[in-house]
Amino acid sequence: MSEKRKEVRYIAQKFANAILADTSSYIISTDGLQAINAFLDELLFILIDTAKGLETSRIKSAVYQTFPTALGKNAIVEAELEAKSYLDMGGKDTSNHMGNSGHSATSSMFNADSDETRVEQVFEQFRAKCQYYSKLGERLGSPAGNPSNSVVVPTLIAIYVTAVLEHVAEYVLQVASTIADRQDHADMVTVREVYVALQEDRQIEGTFEIMILKSQLQKRFRNSLIMPGTGSKRNHIFVHVL
Repeated sequence: MSEKRKEVRYIAQKFANAILADTSSYIISTDGLQAINAFLDELLFILIDTAKGLETSRIKSAVYQTFPTALGKNAIVEAELEAKSYLDMGGKDTSNHMGNSGHSATSSMFNADSDETRVEQVFEQFRAKCQYYSKLGERLGSPAGNPSNSVVVPTLIAIYVTAVLEHVAEYVLQVASTIADRQDHADMVTVREVYVALQEDRQIEGTFEIMILKSQLQKRFRNSLIMPGTGSKRNHIFVHVL
């Protein structure tokens, strides 16, 4: 995989501004939006790495482990509503289809510690499908993912995970808006407000603490590197330009 990742947009500027408009007069800056999308991208990887499988139950457990707070519970509620809506409209649940081996044909477990290539393949497919299905985005990515990638991510699971990312994105925007309220001069939410929101909010800080993104943003604002554990397998995937 390339050392410089492609730009991702799970949430578009117009939708971010609409969310902010519900509670404030702020708009999101370009770098602020980029930071939020970078956060969501790394969060997606963490969820996959934690789940070690594509079954709904594993994804749900990963969300609870990542956000053992009201944020995680509410994200799951939203995800289950989106999944139900998809099924009610005639969508298929292929996540538990059993192959000839007796294992799920599309959602087998994978060892995130010993098979980094497999994790990255799963992540690549989720990245494409979540950007496509995001109701806050611009239909980037692809519903089919990368055709040269052998991993199949069921649509139901992609919609489920996308709903989690959407809920977290809205929450981060709301927290960043309250941070902007502290700044008398602020007329928009910038990358600085997003950084402070991710660092200070008790429901997010634990997850942000282990992210490569944190060290990159801290270097930008404090000219110092932190996080002795940031030399992880994610370094070559997430090279954010912020």
